[in-house]
Amino acid sequence: VSNDVLAALTKDSGEMDKAKTIFATRCLACHGPKGQGLVGPNLTDNFQVHGSTRSDIYKTIRDGVPAKGMQAWGKLLKPDELKRIAAFVGTLRGTNVAGGKKAEGAKVESF
Repeated sequence: VSNDVLAALTKDSGEMDKAKTIFATRCLACHGPKGQGLVGPNLTDNFQVHGSTRSDIYKTIRDGVPAKGMQAWGKLLKPDELKRIAAFVGTLRGTNVAGGKKAEGAKVESF
């Protein structure tokens, strides 16, 4: 999935509302209710553990990170759901939620 496709989804409020629901049911336990990071990394800072693009976020969600305990959501979510959640996670970057987990990975410029 291209960065452009994911960027376009971020501008569709209906798609992002659907993505928030997916995040709340699938991602919250590890990344926190605001993406601030719990077991999983903080999604609200300007750092990315795997890659540096929206497409890399998509791949991480789709394929998982077994060594870190993140399952491959590509086996459980439909392709459109994967795109929505990857786009949504990208919208969290740079929001720097108070109390967020310490930065991990490499610093990435905002998309």
